[in-house]
Amino acid sequence: MTKIEHTDTGKILISSDLVCDFTVEYALDDNIGKGAFASVYKGIMNDEEIAIKIIDKKELSKAGEDGNGGENLHERAVAREIALYKDWIPIHRNIVKFRRFHQDDENFYLVLEFCKGGDLQTKLNQEGPFSEGRAQLYFSQIMEAIGALHLNVTLDKKKNRPVQYPICYRDLKPENVMLMEDAETIKLIDFNTAKVSESTIAETFCGSFGYADP
Repeated sequence: MTKIEHTDTGKILISSDLVCDFTVEYALDDNIGKGAFASVYKGIMNDEEIAIKIIDKKELSKAGEDGNGGENLHERAVAREIALYKDWIPIHRNIVKFRRFHQDDENFYLVLEFCKGGDLQTKLNQEGPFSEGRAQLYFSQIMEAIGALHLNVTLDKKKNRPVQYPICYRDLKPENVMLMEDAETIKLIDFNTAKVSESTIAETFCGSFGYADP
């Protein structure tokens, strides 16, 4: 069970009765990103800097209401992202590392590797166009991450053998590419539109409109 405590110093502690060595500490003023129903905070877990993505269940439910009692697509996307992080996404130097997942009645909590260099779009805005060498450095790592997802091999528990299950990322854009502190290593983040596919054909329109294929 997830336990949340508000300290006298303005910090928030998240811990679990099931995992004795798990304690995440963060402060509300350490917000490093915000979306329609999720916020990302910089935090500390057992002396390690981490990013904690907190998804508001109430806002998530409201955002996906269609008024007809149909399926909540936002809730489905979050459930898919959590499942991908826990069971499917391969460990790769250019894909953000998943640390832990917990939830309570109000929120989902995704604890992830902290990328200190910020996102690629912010870097572009601050520095302008990259040199050819810098662009090649980033592009090659992005392709390595996408390649690792497409070649993903996972143990199929029903078949009891490794099986290739490609992961389609489906939302590639500068905002979803993070930089580490050295400003050279990149990490792919945000898998809420990604999906495991047993087919080479994807038909669903998704992702960010400004970066979609024509």
